[in-house]
Amino acid sequence: MAAVTEATETDGRKLRYAHRREELLAAASVYVMEHGVGTLSMRPLAKALDVAPSALVHHFGTKEQLVTQILGYIRDRSIIPADGATSEDFEAYRTWWYRWDDDALPVLRLAYEVIGLAVRSPERFPEFRAHVISDWMRIVGADLRAAGCPADEVDATATSLVAHMGGLQLDLLITGDRDRVNAAHEQFVGMLQERRRTWVAPGR
Repeated sequence: MAAVTEATETDGRKLRYAHRREELLAAASVYVMEHGVGTLSMRPLAKALDVAPSALVHHFGTKEQLVTQILGYIRDRSIIPADGATSEDFEAYRTWWYRWDDDALPVLRLAYEVIGLAVRSPERFPEFRAHVISDWMRIVGADLRAAGCPADEVDATATSLVAHMGGLQLDLLITGDRDRVNAAHEQFVGMLQERRRTWVAPGR
């Protein structure tokens, strides 16, 4: 009897996202950025999106898999451009940082919330753990090589750049001291620009 009732309720839903996975993912991203991951449950999320819980499972799998896909969806819209290091002498990296205005902070809060959960319980977000650093290293490393960075310096320089950006994001979330954090970012970009001049100097 319960199964019949559940089926009737499911059939009565609008299911407006049932065949529009990208739109459903976007709507779920907004919800999760607002409510966080700690108390996230698929049934309330489905109700908020006006879809059946089975639709979320069908499209995204488990809750952890959904969160990982939400983070990927967000990442694809906030990642540094592929020509970041070579465009206007690292200008793309400078511009990218200023995307993180107050309206964008929910993205960072969600990302660092999941990072904390993934560190505490590695089994919950294996795909996220596998990519959260490596994707950045791959993109930044390719940019640095294109900018002329010596091969034996690429990994260390990319690690410093990724750590710099992540550290400033976390600092901004914790302190809200945007002026100080922006100044630190400008200083770091200036250091990168000076380093690049040694990479492309004649005879290097």
